[in-house]
Order: sequence, then C-alpha cells, then structure tokens
Amino acid sequence: MRAISLAALLCLAASPGAAQTAGDSVPIPSSPDRYVISDLLVGQVPGLLVMPGWGLNGSGARIRFAGVRSMLDDAPLILVDGMRVDAAEDASLLGLSGPGPLRLEDLSVEDVESIEVVRGPASGAVYGPGAANGVISIHTKGGRSGPLRWETYAQGALETVHSNWPANYGGVDLDNATLSMRTGGCNLTAQAVGQCVQDFVQSFNPLVQRSPFETVLRRQVGFSATGGPSWGAFRVSGGVDGDAGPYAIPGVSRTVDDFRRWNLRGTGSIRPVPGLDIDVGLTRVSSDLRLPTYRPIQAALLGPSNGAQFVWDSVFRYPGGQLLDRTSWMIEARGTVLPWLNLRGALGRDGIDQRDGLVDPGLYRFDGRRQVVHRTAALSASIRGPALGRVRLGTTIGVERLGRQVDESEIQARDTTPFCAPLTPCLASQLLLQTRSTGAYLIEDVVVHDRLSITGALRYDRFSELDFSKTSPSLAVSWLARDGAPGVLNRLQLRGSYGSAATAPPPDVTFTLGPSPFLTSFIEPDRTRSFEVGADAGLLGGTWTAGLTFYDMRSDITVFQPLPQPFPIAYGLVSGTRIGNRGVAATLAGRLLDRSTLGWDVRLSLWGNRNRIVKLGLVPFGFESQFYIDGDPAGSYRAPRIRSFADANGDGVIVPSEVVVDSLSGWAGTPYPTQGASLNTGLRLGRWRVSTMLEYRAGHTLFNRLEWLRCTDFRPVCRGRHDPTASLREQAVAAAATAGPTVDYFEDADFLKVRDLSVSFDVPASVMSALRARGATITLVGRNLLTWTGYSGPDPEAGSYPLSAGGFPPTVADIGTLPPLRSWTLRVQLAY
Repeated sequence: MRAISLAALLCLAASPGAAQTAGDSVPIPSSPDRYVISDLLVGQVPGLLVMPGWGLNGSGARIRFAGVRSMLDDAPLILVDGMRVDAAEDASLLGLSGPGPLRLEDLSVEDVESIEVVRGPASGAVYGPGAANGVISIHTKGGRSGPLRWETYAQGALETVHSNWPANYGGVDLDNATLSMRTGGCNLTAQAVGQCVQDFVQSFNPLVQRSPFETVLRRQVGFSATGGPSWGAFRVSGGVDGDAGPYAIPGVSRTVDDFRRWNLRGTGSIRPVPGLDIDVGLTRVSSDLRLPTYRPIQAALLGPSNGAQFVWDSVFRYPGGQLLDRTSWMIEARGTVLPWLNLRGALGRDGIDQRDGLVDPGLYRFDGRRQVVHRTAALSASIRGPALGRVRLGTTIGVERLGRQVDESEIQARDTTPFCAPLTPCLASQLLLQTRSTGAYLIEDVVVHDRLSITGALRYDRFSELDFSKTSPSLAVSWLARDGAPGVLNRLQLRGSYGSAATAPPPDVTFTLGPSPFLTSFIEPDRTRSFEVGADAGLLGGTWTAGLTFYDMRSDITVFQPLPQPFPIAYGLVSGTRIGNRGVAATLAGRLLDRSTLGWDVRLSLWGNRNRIVKLGLVPFGFESQFYIDGDPAGSYRAPRIRSFADANGDGVIVPSEVVVDSLSGWAGTPYPTQGASLNTGLRLGRWRVSTMLEYRAGHTLFNRLEWLRCTDFRPVCRGRHDPTASLREQAVAAAATAGPTVDYFEDADFLKVRDLSVSFDVPASVMSALRARGATITLVGRNLLTWTGYSGPDPEAGSYPLSAGGFPPTVADIGTLPPLRSWTLRVQLAY
C-alpha cells in the first residue's frame, strides 16, 4: 500500500515517557519522497528491522526490533501523537498465502513531523501495555500562524520486477506408454527403477519465458495549506494515490493488483484566553485495493517443464478486494492554571471499517468485515516543584482510559448469494473482542546542578473485563560528565535505565486447564524486564556525535505448546518460558565537509543481538522446521544432515537409496538476523544534493521451502531430480528431499543492499519567480537498486517475512516471493 493521511489522532495529556531516557530520533526529509511510513524507518535506527512485503500492492511491511521477545513475535507499540491506533499487520480476512496490508501505512508520509523510537521498557515502561516490545511514537504536523502558505507535490514512479527465477526441469521418454513420462516425468529415480529411459532433459522458465509482469506506474499528488491569526492556526492537507499492479498475465484482468486511495486531513488550534490552548483534528481515509494474489508465482515455479503444457490458471482472474474507510478525530486542551501547574486533557477516536471480498462468479463468494475502534481519554497535571539550591524537582501525574473493540464477521458461500439462507450452503463466523483499561502513572524528575538527572516512573493498569491489574516501574539516571570542553571529546553523557512492562492480556485466556504442577488457572500476560547502559558523546567541537548502548532483556512469556499426558487436548497455553536478549547498538554521525556550497554528511549505525531461550515452560516443541528448545534462539531451524552418498552402481546417478541421512535433526540456524549495519551519506553541492543508503544484515538463515518442494515427489521439477549432468552432490540433496528437508535447504541469508540513491535540485530564484513560488524542488530517487547475497532464492529479505497462523508462532520460509520492485521516482514539490 502507499502512504495516505491519517489524522493527528490524539496527543496524550502528559506525553508519558517524555522524562525517560530519550529514544532514537528518525530524520524526516523536507521533501519526503517515500511512499509509506515503513520507508522512513528503514536503516535509521540500529536494531530496528523493517521487512518489506513481497513487491505487490497491499503487501505491507513488518516492523520489529532485533530479537524475539514473545512467542508470537509481537509488534512494537505504535503511537500517533500519543494515541494508540490500529496498526494491524496482515490486515486481511482473506487467505492470501503471503503478507497483507499494514494499517500503519494508512498514515501519510507528508503529515509526519518526527518519529521517536524506544527500544524497550527500560525507556518506555510508562507507556503502559505493549511497551515490552518497544515503542514507535509518531508526531504529525500542525498549523502555523501567519499568512496563508501552501505546498503541492506530484510524484510518479516506474517500477520493474527484477529477480533470478529457477527453471523447471523434466526428463522425457518419447516412446513411453505413460503420458507423464513422455511430457517430463521421467526423473532420475524413475529411470533407475526401470520405469523409463530419458531421451533428453527439457527445461522451461515460466516467469521469464511467459513473464506475468510489466513495468508499474505509481502516481501520487497532494497538497497542504497552513496559516491563521495570532490567536490560532490551521492546517489542511490531502492527497490521491493511484497505483497499478505488476501483474500482466495474458487473458487476466489488469486490475488484479491495483490500488486507489484518497485522504483529507484538517487540524486547528486556538487560544481563546491567555494560558489556554485547544487543538482539534479530523481525518478521513478511503481506499480500494485489489488484494494481491501470490499463487501465480508459486504455481509457475512448481509448474511443467514444457512451455506447450503451461497456461496461466483462470482462477487468477478473480483476485480479492478490500474497501477501507477510516475516520479519526481528536480534541486536546492545555492550560496553565498557576505558574507552577499545567493541566492537559484529551479525547480521541480512531475508527476503521474494512470490507474484504472475493467473488468467483457461479462458484464461490467470501464476504468479510473488520471494524476496529480505539478510544482514548486522558488527563494529567505537571507540577514544577520549588528549587532547592541547585536541585530542581518536577512531577507529572496522569490518568488514561483506553478502549479497543474489534468486530469481525465472515460469510463463505458456494454461490453468489451474499448471505446465509435456509437453502444456501454457507459458513458464517463472528468474532467480537473488547478490552478496556484504566492506567495511572506518576513521573518524578530530579535534576542536580544541571548535570545529574534522575527520573523515576510508575504506571498502574487495570483491565476491566479480566478484573486484573499490572504495575510497571522504571528508573533512569543520566550524568553529564563533560560539556563544552576543548579537544576531541568535548561532550560526554553517561546513562543507565531499568524498566518492566507487560503486554495487554488477551480476553480469552482466563481459563483453567486442570490441576497440574505445570499449569496455572490464570495465564499471566507476557512481561519484559530490561536494563540499559550507554553513553553519548560530542566529538571535534560538535561536528561529530557518537552513541553506544548495551542492553539486557528478559521476557517471561506464555506459549501455545504441546501438553503432556494425561491432558485430553493436544495444545494449551503454558506460562513459565523465559527468553533473553542481549545486545549492543551504536551510531556515529558527523560532517566530513561543511562549507557554504559544499557539504558531506555521514551516519553509520551498527547493532548486534544474542537471542536465547533461557527457560522452557514445558517440553521442547516445533512448527514447520522451527523449534523452541532450551539454550537455542527462539524459533531456530532444525533439520537432518546428509551423512554420506555414493554412486553404488556406477551409473552416474544418485537415487534416494544411495543417500544416508542422519536420523536426528541438528541445529540449522536462526531465521532472525543477529547483526547489522547501515550507512547513510549525503553530499551537498550548491543547489544539488545526492544521498544514498546501504544496509547490511547477517547471522541468519532462510529455509528455501519452495526449492525443497520442487525436489520432492509432490512436484519434482528441480534440476537435481532430472539432469544426469548435475553434480552428484546436487543429485544427492534432491534425492534426500523426498523424505523431508535436509540442512542443505537452510541457506545463509546475509545480504547487503543499496536501499536508495537520491538526487535533488533546488530550483533557482529566477525560475521560482516565473512560477510565482517561494520554493521548488525536483527529486529523482532510485530504490532497491542492488543486492549482494549468497542466497539462491529470489530475495533473502522478502523471503524472511514471517507468516502467522491461528495463535501459533510465526513461521519463516521462502515459499516463492516477489522481491520489492526496483523503482525510479520523480517528484516535483512547489511551495507558495
């Protein structure tokens, strides 16, 4: 999906966490040529991983901090102007077999003022439930008093599919009595047992020779206007997106992956009397998306080895669709009652009406509806205490009322009837979840000699439906050890913090599983405790800055895992598992050149994370080749190794009986990166600016599940099953695949990518005068330009997108992904 405006929904009364250890700030470009919010986060914060979807409209990104912290690998808490909003991932009721929309990307990049990122509860416990997984706080633009000033922009992008697709192989026995043997089914194993004799080996690459892709055109236009009298201000903005999809399958509708959206946002602030400020905001978003279908790629890579036998299945004519209406509003009041007392109050609502549907005329119909409402009410008081010598005190007390309601309904019918009737066979389901909580927090700040800062915070949350409460404490200490000193190190600040935070407990887990020393009658929500120590430095007179953070996190979590006998059910929720994450994050930024017409900026980020299961609540278990075992990283791959193979009869062919595979599985790597780096650099030369970003991730493995399937008896089309000229090792790996994946299909997924290359030009004053504009910028940006990797599949990053299913841990496997498209975007921005 493309960027679209979502209102400045709500500014919390006291901005909880403002007094805590500061998080990382994400730089926002003045001319934001990114299409979606996730693009703003890529490579900007060490340890924050943005995993893009599979290159199709509607395949949103997945945002996580390095290191699994919960069995479901939950997302960070997302706040927009302090408001909890719907930021659901894979937000589709249809079974897409791939990534779905990310609701965070309803927010327009053009309306973002700043983004603050907090790694975990050591700095963000006061934010309340959900802060255990980190916090991403987005602040939107407001109005400015003065004469009317407005801006408009237009940008278009050309995108192309780029990847190395494997060919399908087949052995042909022309005079065989069996049709399949004459059309590519004469594989090496069949020949070895006398079922056929190969006359030749054929190959066909459907995604190259019958390419279903075309160059994509994306279009976006928008505007913003701001102004107002001295006692108030307003801002109005809006935009329209129109994006074509990459599919161009012969005989199939060209609207298979199209996307249309518009948005309108208005905010205003007034000061009716001195000392009182009132802000209001309203946003409307509407979109129409042809939901992506991933089956053409997967079907082609498991298809025939002969082009004459290949046709694009007509089922692809009917993709799913999603209609979205999103309305959000807010009102906030801030008042100075006394010189030492400030009050804030806020109300807000974020409402989503999402309708998903799929119709195959005369055969099948699916109608789904997802309605989500977030409500927030907050009130706080900030008190500036008396100065005691060189000691300053500050206190913030606040209360926050949160509500979330999710209403999902589905109707599946075997004809076009959109509802259940007595004579209509159909399946209907309804899900209604409602959570309400009340949180109260206290923040106490102590500043000594303007060098030592101590901040303590305590938050208490009570959940109405569960009659359950949790308390989250945090403490942060910062000491300015050096400031304004001459030399290389002119500033040094040391810091440390501790915090604890819990997730919001699901409303349907308060049940008793029966008496057992392993199980409790109430399932505790996940809780993470975190310690951080670090330092920030100013170097070379402030031209360079550096930061270093060490952290240690322990997460006590609930897992959905197999239960021991004599329990009559196979799986259950079990407390007692603990996951540990230890790591380091570092940044170095500065100016190599800083002259009036020439500048060169550099920013380098580095991170590393060690993830381990410290304690397992019950017994080791696994799903889809991923396992949870004491001492291993969470969700590690395990698979058997090929012990030996030999061409016993000397025919130059390896068959399954000639391969010996270990009976036990061994560790095959972790699917989650353990280290990474990014380099952002920009060169300014007069009116020209050139910038680029490189990102590196390493330490992880990816299960090439599609290649394994291509070698199994299900659809044997890989080269090692058919071609006698393939190496004996390749034949042995393919032959062993018939009994299950060996470690050979778990590949090194390290990569280095050129994320983007941007060239901007500020139009001269003479040209702007002719346009009657006060500013104009032209920008050309290339994205996803180059990837260096040893992975044999299409793309190790897109293939690593985790897919979740029904409360089980997410699985990470490449099942035939379309890499993010390579694009060139031209943007023109005018200011009046």
